[in-house]
Amino acid sequence: MKKRISILLILCCSLATFSQKTNYYVSNKSGNDDNNGLSQQTAFKTLKKALNSFNNDGGTCYITEGTYHENITVSGKKNITLTNYNDKRVVIDGTRTISSNAGDWKLSQGRDNIYEIQLTQDIWQLFINNEQQVMARWPNAQFKDQSVFNQNLWAKGKKESTNGHMIVNSDSNNPDLASISKNLTGAMMVGNVGSWTSYAREITSHNNGSSIFDYGTVPNFKNNHIYFYLECHLDLLDTENEWFYDKDTKKLYVYGNPTGKNIKGKVQTYALSFKESSNITFKGLSFFATTIAMSQSKESTIEECTFSFPSCSERMLKSEGTPKATALEAKQPHSTGKFTIKKTLFEHIDGEAMFLKGTHNTIENCYFQYIDYSCASIRYNNNTLVGLGGYFSMKNSTMHTTGASETINSRHVPYEFSYNDISKTGLVQSDGAIYSISRGNKRGSRIHHNWLHDSRKTGIRYDAPFNQSAIGGTHAIVDHNVIWNCSKGMMIKGNFHHIYNNTAFNNGSIDLTIINEGMTDPNDASQKIYSNPATITRNNLAGKISGHRRTPVNAGPSSEIPGVVNNNIYSETSTALNIKALLEDADSRNFSPKATSTELINTGMVDDSTPTDPEINATTPITDDSVNLPDIGAYEFNGNKWVAGIYDWTPDFFPWKDWNSLGSVDPTPPLNSNEAIKISPNPSNGLITIESNIHQIISVLITNSIGQIILQEDSINLNEKNYDIKNVSSGLYLVSITIKNGRNIRKKIIIE
Repeated sequence: MKKRISILLILCCSLATFSQKTNYYVSNKSGNDDNNGLSQQTAFKTLKKALNSFNNDGGTCYITEGTYHENITVSGKKNITLTNYNDKRVVIDGTRTISSNAGDWKLSQGRDNIYEIQLTQDIWQLFINNEQQVMARWPNAQFKDQSVFNQNLWAKGKKESTNGHMIVNSDSNNPDLASISKNLTGAMMVGNVGSWTSYAREITSHNNGSSIFDYGTVPNFKNNHIYFYLECHLDLLDTENEWFYDKDTKKLYVYGNPTGKNIKGKVQTYALSFKESSNITFKGLSFFATTIAMSQSKESTIEECTFSFPSCSERMLKSEGTPKATALEAKQPHSTGKFTIKKTLFEHIDGEAMFLKGTHNTIENCYFQYIDYSCASIRYNNNTLVGLGGYFSMKNSTMHTTGASETINSRHVPYEFSYNDISKTGLVQSDGAIYSISRGNKRGSRIHHNWLHDSRKTGIRYDAPFNQSAIGGTHAIVDHNVIWNCSKGMMIKGNFHHIYNNTAFNNGSIDLTIINEGMTDPNDASQKIYSNPATITRNNLAGKISGHRRTPVNAGPSSEIPGVVNNNIYSETSTALNIKALLEDADSRNFSPKATSTELINTGMVDDSTPTDPEINATTPITDDSVNLPDIGAYEFNGNKWVAGIYDWTPDFFPWKDWNSLGSVDPTPPLNSNEAIKISPNPSNGLITIESNIHQIISVLITNSIGQIILQEDSINLNEKNYDIKNVSSGLYLVSITIKNGRNIRKKIIIE
């Protein structure tokens, strides 16, 4: 018996040892991938080596201070934390340096104040002295003053325009395209030509001095409210902070002499790509011009990170596609996601802020600013932030200065949006709302305790197709929101909603619209069904409340507020009630009733309703249960003085003061250097040599124009390798080469 116990103890000890997590250290300054990585003194040099060293038990990857240039794809990883060592700055950088030597830049022949340089690799975003440069455009706008978000600096199209054919409105109040006197065929159009949708399209035909041009057609064209600008053409390069890159000649052009400046070009989208992975944590990392992607994954966290310029479209390379955004995705919208993003900054983004797929995803205590100045070809009805999957929660977050027509939208129920401070949204598209929820069941969902303000869009909208308001969804709760200085405060379609204790003032038109409209019953054409006959509107404080989009409540039957309506305070005339006069100090965001506002205090109606889904604030009643009778509006006179937006941290906005002091250990030559990788001859008859003077080549992948693999070889570890691909047809081929530092370099070859 004793012998058997001893054997079991030995086995248990062995299993315990085998299942221990392993911690690895990475230092691109002092590390070496031939080390064991188990201490700071024996650190790996690359993140790729560390990630590939973890087994399924995982562990922590401690990254020492510095700037890292890597492009890593891994699968099947579990239980790994990637974090900065000793809380020092770690930058994951998606750019490459471009020489600023005077001898490398030349004044472009025949062009005033335009300088050019030859590159060896494509770029699609440019930074000079840490300032993002504008893709050469007309009409001009700038990032430095955020005028790129000013739709008044876009050109306008006439209503006579058709899909694929633009007739520019060149009257005295608008910029005149004909004044450019250049043929702009081949430029890119960014066009809000679909009301709530915008597209990137290449100009297929244009003549010198013409105010008419043709472009590739779009799937959702509407000839009302046409706005556009043109970019990515050398003849549009005419002012400071602009640039152009010719992908055919690989020449970079900038306005003004760049010599002696810090110049960087974006060469990758994702630094870290995980597939079929779980329990991955990113903590304390700073991402510059690159970002993270997780696919078919779950239960992962981004915490205390900074994403500055994480994604950018490839319009400069003539791409009309969707910008590749930060993405955390489960297998399907109904699959478990459980992605958590907290205390993280997202800023200066071309495309959507983030794409989430899967259930039970949470964004908490995050800051978003300057999101999507173009809105060109982004997904899902042009949302700033997309959530696919139920039980999506966004709370205590701040967001401002966004371009897309719809800011937050959950495609599945239930959802909860609470304690968020959102402003300056929908700046470059028509239509839309801050919280815009489309038709369908909304049971168990709740929007509460938000500040929504200073937007050209509606604060909250439960939407449905035109003249079909009755199918705008059911059983949602909207309570304790403060909405001011928006185009509209709230527009509610559908039925069976609870609209309680909201405060809305100084909004255009009606502050709270509970739509009262009829439509033909889809099941019985002889009958009509109406919106909101069972919706409850209670304890709200607003300048105007109506059943109609534009007229006050006494303007006829359609303006009558449908459903159960009680204990609200609002104006029943064409003049809005002065709500600010009833509140302590609305300009300082103290929205509590004044002591003298007796009409608001203890005059509400108690309601103990809770969301019907047990996972969405099931224990929180709509009205404050700490008082005998609730007050009217979103705040109690003697109650909780809640605030919206981030708390307990201060975002570190770009440019980071300590970044330049870090140094960057990157053995890869600048983008204008021919030493990185050479393929010869090019064009070739099929016999090619791939060589590098300073790097070991790790792998080579050659594909044709439709992505079919022609040749693939891994674990090469040579500086030079010859290949014979004579058996392929003539044409253009893409060569993807990985070198020892983890970089992936793409080149094109022509086989004759």
